[in-house]
Amino acid sequence: MATDDFDMRSHMGTYSGFTKLLTYSTVGIVILLVLMGLFLI
Repeated sequence: MATDDFDMRSHMGTYSGFTKLLTYSTVGIVILLVLMGLFLI
């Protein structure tokens, strides 16, 4: 798994970084929505 991740990073570092950023922001938004839902309920 680690070797595959390193291989992908070496092949396309910028794209991987952008995807990682997009994933983190999406996860953050989802967590924020869940927390808001819990507070509303």
